[in-house]
Formats: sequence, C-alpha cells, structure tokens
Amino acid sequence: MKKTLFVFALMVMVLAGCSKDADESYSLDGTTWMGVDTEDGVYAEHIFKFQKTTLTSQSFMYYDSETVESRLANGTYTYTAPLITIELDEGTTLTGTIKDSVMVIKWSKLRDFVKQ
Repeated sequence: MKKTLFVFALMVMVLAGCSKDADESYSLDGTTWMGVDTEDGVYAEHIFKFQKTTLTSQSFMYYDSETVESRLANGTYTYTAPLITIELDEGTTLTGTIKDSVMVIKWSKLRDFVKQ
C-alpha cells in the first residue's frame, strides 16, 4: 500500500511539473532591447520597446559627428520562446530568437540585441 501511494504521489508531482511548464507564458511586455551596428562607416543604434502585443522600433544612424538620422516605426510581434516574429507597420517582417538576455534578429544580416 505504501509503495502504491509513493508511486501515485510521484506521478502527480511529475505531471504537475510538466503542465506548469507547458502553460507558462513568456512576455516581453515592458522590456527594451538595444543593438548597435557599424556598416559602411555608419554607426547605428536600434532600439525595440515592447508592450503587450505591440512594439516601437527606433533607429539612430550617425554618419558623422553632425549628421544624424532617426527613424521610428511601430508594429506587432509574436513570441513563442525562443522564436520571435516582428511585423513593422511599414511592411517589414523580422524573425529571430531570444536566449537569456540576447535577441538575435535577421535584419538584412544577423544583429544582436541586448536586453536593457
């Protein structure tokens, strides 16, 4: 009888642990991610600010000490760990992965973003 109760209790613990993992939702709500890039002599900062299902993307391109260009875009995203898909309102779709505090996005080339 004790052996049966022990096996039953063990099964309940294992099943409860599995169902919690399967139901766990991952949220980027309230997080900010930043990436920097240098290409063809242009230094750029890219920032993603995530809300519940939407995001704001802001880029700053520094051509020299006096010429700065800024771009702002809005969009939506879906995140099912570790995969993220970003749909910007301008029609651009970005895909990538998140591991710990690093997001790698394919955006004309692979770019790393670090959670701030």
